Amino acid sequence: MRVDFLSNTTMPYTSKLLDEAYGCNFLSNVKSPTVTLPRIKALVTGDIPTYWDIIQNFHSKQIYQDNIIWHATRDLKRKIVFYGDETWVTLFPTEFTRADGVSSFFVMDFTEVDRNVTEHLDDELRHLNDWDMLILHYLGLDHIGHVHGPDSSLVPGKLQEMDLVIQKVHESLATLPSPSLIILCGDHGMANIGGHGGNSYYEVTTPIILLSTDKMPQCFQQNWRNLDEILSVEQIDMAATISALWGMMLPAASTGKVILSLFGNLPITEQLFIAYYNALHLCKFFDASKTEFTTEFDLLKSRHFNFLQEVVQTENEGKQILKNYENLLWRMSKSSSEQLGEQNLSQLLSGMLLCFQSTVMLHCCWNLQTYDLLIMSFASIFIFSGQLLPTNILILLNSWFIYKGYNFNLSKLTSELEFSWFTSIHYSTPIIYFSSSFIEEEHYLRHYFWGAAIISIALTSSQLCNVAGSKAIVAFSRIVLILILHRIGSAWNQTGQKWSHLIDLSDLLKEIGFLNVVIPLSVALTGFIRIKFFDVIHIISIAAVGIYKTKTHLFPNSGGYLTNEIQVVMLLTVFYVINSARREIRPVSIYTNCWVILAILLQRYENILLVTIVLMQTTILFEIFKDLKPKAEGKRILVLWFTYAAFFYQGNSNSIASIDVNSGYIGLTSYNEVLVGLLIFCNTFSLPTLILLTYFENLQEKSLAKEIQLFFTTLCRSNSATVCIYAVVVLVFRHHLFIWSVFAPKLLYVIAFSVFYATVILIYTLNILLYQRFIK
Repeated sequence: MRVDFLSNTTMPYTSKLLDEAYGCNFLSNVKSPTVTLPRIKALVTGDIPTYWDIIQNFHSKQIYQDNIIWHATRDLKRKIVFYGDETWVTLFPTEFTRADGVSSFFVMDFTEVDRNVTEHLDDELRHLNDWDMLILHYLGLDHIGHVHGPDSSLVPGKLQEMDLVIQKVHESLATLPSPSLIILCGDHGMANIGGHGGNSYYEVTTPIILLSTDKMPQCFQQNWRNLDEILSVEQIDMAATISALWGMMLPAASTGKVILSLFGNLPITEQLFIAYYNALHLCKFFDASKTEFTTEFDLLKSRHFNFLQEVVQTENEGKQILKNYENLLWRMSKSSSEQLGEQNLSQLLSGMLLCFQSTVMLHCCWNLQTYDLLIMSFASIFIFSGQLLPTNILILLNSWFIYKGYNFNLSKLTSELEFSWFTSIHYSTPIIYFSSSFIEEEHYLRHYFWGAAIISIALTSSQLCNVAGSKAIVAFSRIVLILILHRIGSAWNQTGQKWSHLIDLSDLLKEIGFLNVVIPLSVALTGFIRIKFFDVIHIISIAAVGIYKTKTHLFPNSGGYLTNEIQVVMLLTVFYVINSARREIRPVSIYTNCWVILAILLQRYENILLVTIVLMQTTILFEIFKDLKPKAEGKRILVLWFTYAAFFYQGNSNSIASIDVNSGYIGLTSYNEVLVGLLIFCNTFSLPTLILLTYFENLQEKSLAKEIQLFFTTLCRSNSATVCIYAVVVLVFRHHLFIWSVFAPKLLYVIAFSVFYATVILIYTLNILLYQRFIK
């Protein structure tokens, strides 16, 4: 839930309660990564989860860390009932008195997931005395954000639906003789593009709204409409605060502080005890060297004790002690959270060595036999998983592979490498990652490199100087046209962190309502560009994809299911592959045609035109290669730079929030983590893959194998430089303020690119094996 979602229009009942002092509002600061599993863990444990929870988010397991749910059910024997996101059920399989979880990953479902929760709610409200805590985790708003973004016309209606739920719960609880508390919060926010996982303001800032059946104390009254006047707290503070509200022990790993303003109606002595207990808990995170906290706590504790011994206790003295406690708790909470985030240096160094070895293995594999190549390709993909083998065994195993591939002849690593200013810039580019701002706004550099490379090749090419007349005009026109297309592509989606809120070309298309025209037009243009590679069957397939995308855009609720159009596309694609194989069409052309269909199918509606733009650029680029005849290494590097530029065309960035989760559910009727993950991965790298396929397709048949081998060699060198340099970056900046919000997400993308490259090599190797075994 975003902080700007709450208003009189979208949530009138909640707004009314806040206006009438039946509630108060806080701004919650959420730590990266802003995805569901680590955020739930933060709420119940008060601890800051690790980035590994991003992977576990798709397959969560039972929690074994001390938490408030355990203390409530086991120590206080409270009855807790849960309905909603099944992540809670997997984390606490035995703690809930009653529970019913719904899948949170099928993002095309906006209504059924919430309707199921509300149906259970109606029954629970008829038995108010049968439970002590009711947890409801609604998913519809998050799903709408993933698919349509926070500005969708569906958002106000969903917020009004949630407001009715709050009204229903509040009015039912008001019938009880004792006051009850409702806590309304989001586990994370929502980026301007609709996703989450990054660290933009609207992702890491969420509202925490507390509503009571009795009026709140005077100290809570505030102008909740003005975000600048609202008290800001940490999300991990909720575990400590709920523990204090119920009189429970704080979770063992909790580094949060109690929101003391919530207890302003209690006697000052009880408020001081809560603060003292919280400070005593946080002291255990500091050793003897942290004298600035332990000494201050001892002095404050002594002052607190003297205050309690006074016969006449002055209110001002108690409030001053409480204020000092609040200041100390804030600093202790911040310091303890940072201390728990420290890393093991030996493990980091081992990881760096593994990264270096695995990337060298990819390069070494070209000197081995095909079956060895296949084995090492698999190894390069799975090398990043520390669960396969102990680290020291992995390092020794990799060393043996490298010895077999090169016999430690390191000179072969630079064989056939054409040293020039062009290659020097390319292999030194990862140095930019030593700046957090360059990581956040990397797309600017990638777009600049691609455009500047085209111009530099044109200016330095001797071939262009020898061309005269109409051929010179054509050659010059191609360069201008590809630069114009590049400018359109780079302005299509605002990405990065600083300017993602600005209007871009795709936003303009959506605002003026031209998508209904652009979608079929883009599909038609794509078919025209690829017409020489298509046959009748494939033309029908691409037409079916165009109909499907247009239909689901006009009727959003019809999307995400195995529609007739997708069935037709799948069937016709199979027929096309079989028919093309019988006609002895080049395999790379078959792969390219199938990928064009998949890329259009998975792209967001406004991004479909990018497929056309990239295909136009590749067509022009290869004509430029024929005209200018650049050096072989420079040509391969230029293609790699194009893949990076196209990656950012799509709206991708180094933030997890830019991943288009919606693409993983195209054609699916239920959640399947393997298929969903595969489709998301294919969509994220759809345009780079398309560029590589068209590049291979334009290579001459007689030199295809040799050229692809050289291209993969360049690719491996490039990726080795990136991985190794970035490993050093992470090591150097492991204590940086932005280590988890900027550097860690980029590390995931570096690994993803490595997996992408290794997968391309693996698939090519398998293709060689199949070709040699069954065709030759």
